[in-house]
Amino acid sequence: MHDDPAHSPERRSSRAVAGYFDGHIAQPHQVTLAVTHDTLQIRSTDGVIATAWPLSRIAVAGRADDAVSLRCRRDVSRLVVPAATFRELLAPRIRTGFGLLGWGIAVIGCLIVLLLAVLLVDMLPNLLLPAIPAGWYQRIGGVTETALLAQHPRCAGVDGQQALDVFVDRLTPYGAVRPGRLIVSDNPLVNAFTLPGGDVILMHGLIASARSGDELAGVIAHELGHVAHRDPDRRLLRQLGLGAVTAALGWNQLGGDATRGLVGMSYGRAAETAADAFAISTLRAAGLRADGLGMFLARSSAEQDALAFLSDHPSTADRVARTRQPATGQAAFTEREWRAIRDICARTSLI
Repeated sequence: MHDDPAHSPERRSSRAVAGYFDGHIAQPHQVTLAVTHDTLQIRSTDGVIATAWPLSRIAVAGRADDAVSLRCRRDVSRLVVPAATFRELLAPRIRTGFGLLGWGIAVIGCLIVLLLAVLLVDMLPNLLLPAIPAGWYQRIGGVTETALLAQHPRCAGVDGQQALDVFVDRLTPYGAVRPGRLIVSDNPLVNAFTLPGGDVILMHGLIASARSGDELAGVIAHELGHVAHRDPDRRLLRQLGLGAVTAALGWNQLGGDATRGLVGMSYGRAAETAADAFAISTLRAAGLRADGLGMFLARSSAEQDALAFLSDHPSTADRVARTRQPATGQAAFTEREWRAIRDICARTSLI
């Protein structure tokens, strides 16, 4: 038994009618369509239009409720097909998704964004760091400091502040650095950090947590290491670079607070290691005990009583081992100085 040509798939599809815009005149040609195994045959009843589009080159250019607009790559013409015809005749045969070219463009776009992120977040801060005047970093740090001290005022114990200042002065010749100011905040959190521009903030919770003046001295020396290496200034530039990347991607709402918080949590393992090494070498050069930082990290990690500090300064077994030092050298503070430091928040000041 032979197939009736009138009922073959190609003959049935040839009765589909569409509008063909040739790209030269605004009026469409009425055409019929036929699909072979690899082409879409397009014919007009007047014989003016007779062309074939490879199925692999056809892409959806637009959609409406009752019609679908198609284009063939490297062709100025356009075909408007009834939606029902498209679903029955063409949808199973052509790519309606991203396509290979689309995926290629997307991948290239992602690579460009990644390179931009590396440039702005990692490389550019190191190049810009010395080019920006120090006063700019100090102004940014001052704004943050004002906000912090508005919530938890500055401790104003004169004897305790003098003891801390004398300690920093003692380290300055060996570490070649002095912070803008060493400030104690009446904040119960166990933490310490350095602001852009060089101010160091000690929270009173850290002082209360320290078992000895040498533990506190080790933490202060560690923060001075961040000042010496300009880690807060570099982190600020990275935050600005990350903000530029997230803005370019339209992620301001998500990226603004979330990514700044993420980046602000830590300087990174290499920076923390370098600050630890700075603390130990500077304390030893000044003739002071250098075992306090290791003791503080080991005890705090074991007892988990310094979670805020450890979240900003990630502690690991290797880090504890690297900071373990012999108990040699002079104490950082006399007993009288240590008592004054512990009582520094008996008076507070909003200045």
